Amino acid sequence: MCRSGKLRSRKYNANNEYPRKLWNDAYIHINTLNYMIENAAKVDVTTTALTAAQRDQYLGEAYFMRAYNYFHLVEQFGDVTLTTTYNASPALRPSAMIWYVFMKKSLSLIC
Repeated sequence: MCRSGKLRSRKYNANNEYPRKLWNDAYIHINTLNYMIENAAKVDVTTTALTAAQRDQYLGEAYFMRAYNYFHLVEQFGDVTLTTTYNASPALRPSAMIWYVFMKKSLSLIC
């Protein structure tokens, strides 16, 4: 059985460290990779120690690693948020209490 199959057979909830860490770490990595992908073209290879070939290799690796992180997220959680742009102030997944407060406030606006 593959690794993701073993993980799926276990009972996980919001109190388990592994899924929370997987989720948070993956989105931190994805955001960093989005920054690299967005800014790779700005690297002046004529004035740095980085060659055009090295820059292109790193860019290809960034695309791969972003896809790899999304693969693991989708395997573990199903439908996940897709973001392909850098966010200078990313928010980690909020706790359930934040959602309950938000929902209560939204419902209070109905009347």
